[in-house]
Amino acid sequence: MGLTVLLAVLLVLRLNTVARLAETHAAALDRQTEQLTTQTRDLSTALHTQELLQRSLSHRASHDPLTGLANRTLLGQALQHALTTPPAPTTGPTGPDTGPGPGPDVGTAAADAPTGPALLLLDLDGFKDVNDTYGHPIGDDLLIDVAHRLRALTRPGHTLARLGGDEFALLLPATTPTAATTLARRILTTLATPYRLGPHDIHLTTSIGIWTPTPDTTPTPAEALRDADLALYAAKAAGRNQLTPFDTTLRTARLQHTRLAAGLRQALTRNELSLAYQPVVDLRTGTIRAVEALLRWTPTDSRPVPPDVFIPIAEDTGLITDIGHWALHQACTDAARWHTSHHLAVTVNISGRQLRDPAFADHVLAATTRHRLPPAALILEITESMLLATTPAETTRIIAVL
Repeated sequence: MGLTVLLAVLLVLRLNTVARLAETHAAALDRQTEQLTTQTRDLSTALHTQELLQRSLSHRASHDPLTGLANRTLLGQALQHALTTPPAPTTGPTGPDTGPGPGPDVGTAAADAPTGPALLLLDLDGFKDVNDTYGHPIGDDLLIDVAHRLRALTRPGHTLARLGGDEFALLLPATTPTAATTLARRILTTLATPYRLGPHDIHLTTSIGIWTPTPDTTPTPAEALRDADLALYAAKAAGRNQLTPFDTTLRTARLQHTRLAAGLRQALTRNELSLAYQPVVDLRTGTIRAVEALLRWTPTDSRPVPPDVFIPIAEDTGLITDIGHWALHQACTDAARWHTSHHLAVTVNISGRQLRDPAFADHVLAATTRHRLPPAALILEITESMLLATTPAETTRIIAVL
């Protein structure tokens, strides 16, 4: 009997020991489970944070940080997709360019008309004046407002991008030239509405180049952007607040422009420039009072290039400054002899780029001194439009030069 009791006691003690060990082990397992749960939660949070960061970085890499619009990279991808997608016929009211949006889709194409991509490049006219007059913060607010207005005119599937500065682009993946032109006109009207920014009412216009693919062509995104840019350049040259569709003549004209610009860069070193002189006659007496210097360019082994062709190119490329300096010195050289013998003055046309050079006044006075020409014998001819086209600050600087 005593042995039985002793065995029972020992068994109870053993069971208690096993129970305590089991309890201790269970507690350790609970702690490990809690740690694993915490680690899993932390890992899930870290993975979610990493995913959000990757999305943010991806968005930043493909979007403009100021306006939130697509950037040039994303536009190129969308353009590549649009150019490689076969065109499809529209089906009237339910075609690709219809659906929810600001009223009926602009220029909905006729039934069964072929559709394809269209690219609109926009440039804000006079935006630099806004920055110069009101400061860059106001300029940034203006760009944001422009983006909001453009968003209101877009539809699902359109790609609206800011390419940099005050240049925007809108890609329509499936439309017609008529629809694209109609939308461009709506953009001109929408963006011309005054902008209220703080205490300022700002008026702005826009120039738009429109590109649509020509039949039987397979352009690359770079070629499409190039041609749209040519159309935009033509729109600005036409007087701004204009829209210009692209056609191949613009490309031909640009190639000619590039060829002439390359030749013009060599004109001075090749002695291809010359001055012709037109007499200025007093109609009352028939006396020649002055002569006007007229710039001429005859490329080597080629026909003369008219001044109304090469002078705008010289202006665009900045070559007009060096060419203008040469013309001024050559006119002073010739006029010095004529003034001594006949008391003639010489008139020289001055480019706006030359007037914007802070050293221009010193350069003119040095030319008259070098060639011993009395200052009164030199007449500088300046167009009024050059002064009217400047900002108030530029006008002040130009008046100081004059």
